[in-house]
Amino acid sequence: MIPMQLLPYFGWGIGTGVGYIIGSILPDSLQESMGIGLYALFVALLVPEIKKTRKALVLASLSAFANSVLHMVIGIKQGWSIVISIILVSLAGVLLFYKEEVKDDTEGEMLDDTIDETDTMYLMNVEVTDYD
Repeated sequence: MIPMQLLPYFGWGIGTGVGYIIGSILPDSLQESMGIGLYALFVALLVPEIKKTRKALVLASLSAFANSVLHMVIGIKQGWSIVISIILVSLAGVLLFYKEEVKDDTEGEMLDDTIDETDTMYLMNVEVTDYD
């Protein structure tokens, strides 16, 4: 089990070191433009989710608004305002949108919340649905 844990750990460290070395070789103009790469990553993760459901758009907009208010109006530092807005909007998302129904695909019956080890094979055919 330990080799399975060490391989990703060392892989992450080696990948970070290689990225640092390669990043220092790049021209200055390209190094400066890499700062926007993190924002592009978040947009690339957000857009497909927005296409699936409007909840992601509502929560992303609410997070942007909360971050702006915390940073510009209240005066909290940018890093902390992001963390606080993520926590607040995550909590709001759970309170607003949490409706989890577990429905059996084959019989159409609702399952109860108590699931034990004997239900493992039965759960292979269960679908989790979220109705808007």
